[in-house]
Amino acid sequence: MSPQAGWYAAPGEPGMTRFWDGQRWTEYRQSLPSTGPPGTPALELLSKLTTAQQYLGSEPVRATGIAVRMIVVGVAVLLFSAFITRTMHWDDGRVGAGEVTVQGTVVAQNRHLSAKGLWRCAPDVAYEVDGSSYVAGSSGSSSDCPAVGDSARVVYPATDPAAGRVAPSSTTTLLAAVLPAAGILSLVGGIGTFVWRVLPVGASVRRFVRGLVGRERIEGAR
Repeated sequence: MSPQAGWYAAPGEPGMTRFWDGQRWTEYRQSLPSTGPPGTPALELLSKLTTAQQYLGSEPVRATGIAVRMIVVGVAVLLFSAFITRTMHWDDGRVGAGEVTVQGTVVAQNRHLSAKGLWRCAPDVAYEVDGSSYVAGSSGSSSDCPAVGDSARVVYPATDPAAGRVAPSSTTTLLAAVLPAAGILSLVGGIGTFVWRVLPVGASVRRFVRGLVGRERIEGAR
């Protein structure tokens, strides 16, 4: 854990203190008092200095590890969401050119056990168009099984109402939308962490910002 911002004995500069901004040493220095602040013996100051030096050396390694984990998680989630989107037949819920949607009623669940021992279903939905009744089947199966009698959306070509297909449920649609967003967020966060905390350009910007903050603190204390 990084030491708190404050004045500490300057490494390699006997008789001087240097301002630690909580992450890095700044350029601000002043003479080292003969004794530390009240309640802070010299041994504690040296201990904090050692901790700060160790943190400086380990920070890039820690930041790289965090960035790599975030990137790996982001890629994994994106790949998983692509698989989920395909297996959930995401395209079945899209309304293309010349297509129409209508609300129908689930008349059968068609439940079955998957190879992994999980219950899945491919519901049949009855719907009406211009007074004629039709039944649409699901092109795929899902663990999100609506009950018989529940309302479900059907997409069909305007020129052929009998060729309807059951659209995925709102829960399935939401899951298929949230997973890619989470993957992209993790991926972008990992790349940003690597640039900000590991690459020299990020370190330079952070030192500049923290230097300005440290200067304001010093001027405010005067």
